[in-house]
Amino acid sequence: MFSAQKDEGPFLLEWIAFHRSIGFENILIFSNDCSDGSDWLLDCVAETGAITHIRTTPGAKESAQGLAAKLTQEHPLYQKADWACWLDIDEFLNIKTGTGYVTDLVSAVGDRHGALLSWRLFGDSGLPNWHPQQLAVESFIRAAPKGAPVNNPVKSFFRTGAWIQHLYIHRPVFTDDAPELGLHLIDNDGSDLPAEVLFGKRNNGMPNKDNPNRNRRNLLAQVNHYAVRTYDVFQLKRIRGSGMKPTGASSELRGRRHGQHFWDKRNTNQKQDKSIHQNLPALRAELAVLLNVPEIAKAHEACCDAMAVRLRQAGSLNGE
Repeated sequence: MFSAQKDEGPFLLEWIAFHRSIGFENILIFSNDCSDGSDWLLDCVAETGAITHIRTTPGAKESAQGLAAKLTQEHPLYQKADWACWLDIDEFLNIKTGTGYVTDLVSAVGDRHGALLSWRLFGDSGLPNWHPQQLAVESFIRAAPKGAPVNNPVKSFFRTGAWIQHLYIHRPVFTDDAPELGLHLIDNDGSDLPAEVLFGKRNNGMPNKDNPNRNRRNLLAQVNHYAVRTYDVFQLKRIRGSGMKPTGASSELRGRRHGQHFWDKRNTNQKQDKSIHQNLPALRAELAVLLNVPEIAKAHEACCDAMAVRLRQAGSLNGE
């Protein structure tokens, strides 16, 4: 499992604890230019061996996510891994097959090359504000219908191998000869994905990132995507900007993606989904182990305090 983050301090331990609790053996996290203490928190967690943390400084023309992808492919943990998955800190792999562990997903994929798993986008679930004790997977229970277009984007759980040219945030980019190798991936229900999904390109030249199947039932797995959380926290996402944009881009350009239109489209609360709650006991147990380390608890509290200050500042700027 690998990810890139900036200023996500209060949410890191839940994400780490959850994915450790479902069986990810190695978690690689890249940070860049943090100002909330999250890099310190990740250092503290890394000292326990629970994760590997790498601080990065992307160049002005380089995106944080792009640099993380490049460094991941060069890292020994990735090169030695049989399976890999790239999720953001607001994305949780909700495995529904078997008992909900990574080994169950591996068994379901079988001898195929992996799975492209669509999102299930969760809204604010009627919660007005963030508080430090809030667990995303417990608090946000209202989501878009499974087959809604906002859930079409995929994230990937895949075998590593020579058929991967480079990594892209939604899915690997495959080599030109990959079709001849009989590349075979499945979707959320275990159905074979067509060639146009695997090898097609969008107008910008990037690989297809959507599964257009509107009838999916997410029987195998889904990616719970808490893209907005609460409105106050969403305002900070806009200020931080997109990790896919070059770090030297203007703050207006970096924050454009997370405008009011983003909130209006992704604050989806039509359906209830508590399926991930099966993992709550294991998550809480893993989280307790991490917070029992004094330095981790101290760093986590500092990140939450920094968040509270930023929320007050953002509220003042917005006239609240």
